[in-house]
Amino acid sequence: MNHAPILKTLLVALFSIGLAGAASAQAAAKAGKISRHDRQFIENAVRSNMAEYELGKLAEQHAASPEVKQFAERMVSDHGKAGEELREVAQQKGITLPDRPKHAEKREMGKLAKLSGPQFDREYIDHMVKDHRKGVKEFQEEAQKAKDPEVKKSAEQMLATLKEHLQMAEQAQAAMGGGKSRARTEEKSGRQ
Repeated sequence: MNHAPILKTLLVALFSIGLAGAASAQAAAKAGKISRHDRQFIENAVRSNMAEYELGKLAEQHAASPEVKQFAERMVSDHGKAGEELREVAQQKGITLPDRPKHAEKREMGKLAKLSGPQFDREYIDHMVKDHRKGVKEFQEEAQKAKDPEVKKSAEQMLATLKEHLQMAEQAQAAMGGGKSRARTEEKSGRQ
């Protein structure tokens, strides 16, 4: 009995399985090659993005000022889109995403949830200015230092939107009479 055709078919099948396994291993290795810094950036960006989205939803309900409500709507829209983009990049890179914002952001949400009207507006906008200043700084750094080209591109693209958000938040803050630091400065100078 001639086993050569069966043996040949078996070897071709094993070779094919080996190639498929090697391709899977290469994909897994590629996903694992993202730098620790880029991975942390994506994870932090996802958490911050979730917080901005949830705070925007809260502001849509609690804000008194039409400008603050409009800003909140923009946060929900833009951070909803950014969340999708970040999840896509994370999935491509094999990054397991966090499922909730950082504890400090959850605490801020709890604090803001107890407020309404003009007091909510001031606290929310002050937080947005502070948070977006931090975000702009982090995204600028990542846009310059990212090792992964896709992470770098995402950081660059989202940076423009964050800068726009910061400008909007600062304008709203100025329209309400400035931020906490300005109010404290005025308060201190009034006491002297």
